[in-house]
Amino acid sequence: MTKNDVRLTLLTRRDFLQVLGGTAIAAALVACGAPTVQQGAESTSAPAPAAGEPQRGGTLRVAFVIPRGVFDPALITRLEDLHVALATHEHLVRLDANQVPQPGLAVAWEPDETNMIWTFTLREGVTFHHGTPFTAKDVVFAYERALDPEMGSPGLNLMNMVDRVEAVDDTTVRFYLNAPTTDFPAYTSLGWFLIVAHDRTAEQLATEPSGTGPFRFSEQRAGEQTTMVRNEAYWNAPRPYLDELRFVYIADSAARIEALRSNIVDVIWQIEPEVVAALEQSADLRVLKTPSGEHNSLVMDVTSAPFDDVRVRQAFKHCVDREGMVQAVLQGYGVAGNDQPVAPNDPAWADIAPLAYDPERAKALLAEAGYPDGLEITLATSDSRPGMVPMAVAFQEMAKPAGITVAIERHPGETYWTEVFMQTNFFTSKWSVFANADMLLHMGYRSDGAWLETGIQDPALDALISEVRSEADPAQRQAMYREIQELISYEGGEIIPYFKSLLSTTQANVQGVQMIPTSWMYFDETWLTTA
Repeated sequence: MTKNDVRLTLLTRRDFLQVLGGTAIAAALVACGAPTVQQGAESTSAPAPAAGEPQRGGTLRVAFVIPRGVFDPALITRLEDLHVALATHEHLVRLDANQVPQPGLAVAWEPDETNMIWTFTLREGVTFHHGTPFTAKDVVFAYERALDPEMGSPGLNLMNMVDRVEAVDDTTVRFYLNAPTTDFPAYTSLGWFLIVAHDRTAEQLATEPSGTGPFRFSEQRAGEQTTMVRNEAYWNAPRPYLDELRFVYIADSAARIEALRSNIVDVIWQIEPEVVAALEQSADLRVLKTPSGEHNSLVMDVTSAPFDDVRVRQAFKHCVDREGMVQAVLQGYGVAGNDQPVAPNDPAWADIAPLAYDPERAKALLAEAGYPDGLEITLATSDSRPGMVPMAVAFQEMAKPAGITVAIERHPGETYWTEVFMQTNFFTSKWSVFANADMLLHMGYRSDGAWLETGIQDPALDALISEVRSEADPAQRQAMYREIQELISYEGGEIIPYFKSLLSTTQANVQGVQMIPTSWMYFDETWLTTA
């Protein structure tokens, strides 16, 4: 990666004040005619109610960051790509806004007495976009390929409890597990296990997506947009209501806001908290707020210096004013975190006190670790996910009294996740919500996790994460979850300062957009009002 490939920005104290005040994006709002408001002011506006019965027709344009362009569900690693898959494909089970499994391509499911054999009854009368009827054979095909180690699916280790999948008949599928899993149906909602047709080749799955979903793939212009059209044969008629669903890719956050104000797009998937008050002053726009366990994090690679020393990691944790982060970065749209990835709204959450903001204690720990004169470190970040840059700048300021000098490298969204993320020793990240804590822990904290950001290799932690999945006793299960969270919070390589409310925005004529806590948007119930 050359210097010309990365827009490197070293942020100063003035930048810190600007980022926390939202002036860069606010300027875009003013330029587009939005009224200015005091940052942090409470808005008295409320979203307009849905206007009557759903109307058919129209094109919905949704702004995302530039995707990788991966169509095969089993290989997706970016949420932008996943949203194309969610519009064109379906799961056996779909999570609702409360993270509760609801029927999808499966209409019912039942375990045996051991919770090791699960039987799913499939929906009849469903066809793929290319005309093939949906049967149990497709479920077996989709799961076997995603569970094949040679496939390299990021979802493999989350489904490692599955030994085999059997098509009992055309409308019945049976999963044989190697360990009791009481909440197995929720696992079938993972994005890598969207159902694909058994008669499609690997090349077709990679270039010509064809699912059973409400929209059919039409075309993709790399780096610009993906277009989908109504599936006229969709089983859940009269949905979808839109004629066309178009994802528009805009790397810069301020440019996405400008596109919304200029009526170039109708929806922005995620917005920064500092623009909410200004957007809510416009009668032409509405802001959607969804409580969530989504979080940004400051990631330390525990396999390399200086973060291979737990004293340095704890020193950095003592440099975070968590309530201050909630206000400065989230404008109050969230709750303080304590470096454990499980959020307070998750049943597995443990009430663990965070390491307090204490620069003097941080100095002492650094001295013990061999850094009596402080430490200089480079922090990589990007504005491709809301909150990451403001969090980085806030940490830069909070760490100064402890003698930690942070140089921030700001990378463009189109290269951050492929060329920087997990390739340096200190970087920002963003985690969406999984259906349960077990999924999150297997993905990010076991030694074989697909997104093992910190590089941690802890056999004791691995054993706990594996065992808690099969523990049937609720009290013992909760005790194990607490032990896991204490290990991660106090000794781990992530600083998780807060849990966010999901923020998105739409034009006032957009109805029925569904945002669930995983930060997934569904558009099968979306429709547009007309004047």
